[in-house]
Amino acid sequence: MEQTNWIDVNEKLPEVLETVWLTNGENWAALGCLVYTGEGFFWAESNGVIYVENGQIVSECEIDDLDVKYWQPLPKIKQP
Repeated sequence: MEQTNWIDVNEKLPEVLETVWLTNGENWAALGCLVYTGEGFFWAESNGVIYVENGQIVSECEIDDLDVKYWQPLPKIKQP
């Protein structure tokens, strides 16, 4: 059986605004995050601006209507 680090969104969600890998489990994957607005929770996809902040990979994201089924945390970055 193949091991995977993908987490089902029905089992656990990432922290709000935590940059993670997102996928529908079929034909796409992207960097993004979970966003909360006054209207509820939404998935946001990276707009391509990616940087390291306090040992975390961070991406600026734009809210979209994504069909996210699984997510995966990003590795921590060791800083000198």
